[in-house]
Amino acid sequence: MRSRRGLKIVFALNSYGLGHATRSLPLIQAAVSAGYTVYVIAFGRSLAFLRRELGGGVTKYFELPDYSFSRVFSRKGFSSRKFFLISPLFIYEAQVEHKTFLRLNRQYRFDIVVSDSRFGIYLPDKPSYLLSNQLKHSIRKLPFFAALFTERYMHRVKKNFTKVIVPDTEQNPLSGKLTHNFWFFKPADIEYIGILSMLKHRKIRPDIDYFISISGPEPQRTVFEQKITASLDQLQGKKVVVTLGNPEKAGLREKRGALEIYGLLDRKKQEEIMNRARLVVTRSGYSTVMDLAELEKKALYIPTAGQPEQEYLARYHKKLGHNYAVRLKKLNLARDLAIAERYPGYKTSHKTADSVQKFLALLKKNV
Repeated sequence: MRSRRGLKIVFALNSYGLGHATRSLPLIQAAVSAGYTVYVIAFGRSLAFLRRELGGGVTKYFELPDYSFSRVFSRKGFSSRKFFLISPLFIYEAQVEHKTFLRLNRQYRFDIVVSDSRFGIYLPDKPSYLLSNQLKHSIRKLPFFAALFTERYMHRVKKNFTKVIVPDTEQNPLSGKLTHNFWFFKPADIEYIGILSMLKHRKIRPDIDYFISISGPEPQRTVFEQKITASLDQLQGKKVVVTLGNPEKAGLREKRGALEIYGLLDRKKQEEIMNRARLVVTRSGYSTVMDLAELEKKALYIPTAGQPEQEYLARYHKKLGHNYAVRLKKLNLARDLAIAERYPGYKTSHKTADSVQKFLALLKKNV
């Protein structure tokens, strides 16, 4: 067997939001440290983020667009009807993506593929891993049909891959039924490696009462920002830090007494502030949920309206008594923060460092 230093591994990241890039970052860093020759495929903000974080540790970066997910969102939220109607478009885009990747592979001859939700990036004759935390969807209005339909589709996608890597634990899962209790998947199809977070836990005394992270696809990010900024007067006497999650205001920093507002935070500053916060107000995207588990933080979840993953995860963790959740249109910030304080947060002894070791062992086992 060739040494790892001679093996070429390519990481391909979905560009919808930054979550796929942030959760894959520790895996890419581990592969670089282990001596693999590393390549990265991404697009837009995800690619720019990975370039900043990884620099010359990656041999080459490729910019390759992925899928038209923005078509299924509006100011009102995610449209399940539109999602199912245009799902053939996503399948077509994955097929085009695969042909493009094969042309790339003819030049670079990769040995291992790790694809974070890029269904067309795999090699038929090489170890190819699909990283995913959604092997079925949970749509509130169509729970059984949506779960059955999407798991069946993902099971067909899996046939192109050696194994599915799930960033969660098999017991005490963070993602609930999104990656557990299957009809079609078999245990051998899946490798649970544990949570993945780009953030590191620091043993410091919290000195910020609330950290509020505004994010999401437009126009819903702006709706979220307007609701929060209109409610900040309710938090008089509390030390509060807000990030607007707006790249166009990256240089913004305002201080008004105990309130600080940032236009955008880089990774290091976000890590510092989240460690200092007693409670985090945020969307319930899976990468964020993993970050909070890594940092052992309480949270108030405000899912993006109509986004199935976030709505399910918010309901799931509220029902289990981990974190409180409320829909944006029903948000009363002072009241809901007081309730959220009473929840303990998600507790786990398995952290990202353990997940990275499981990932490296999986790579070594299959090459």
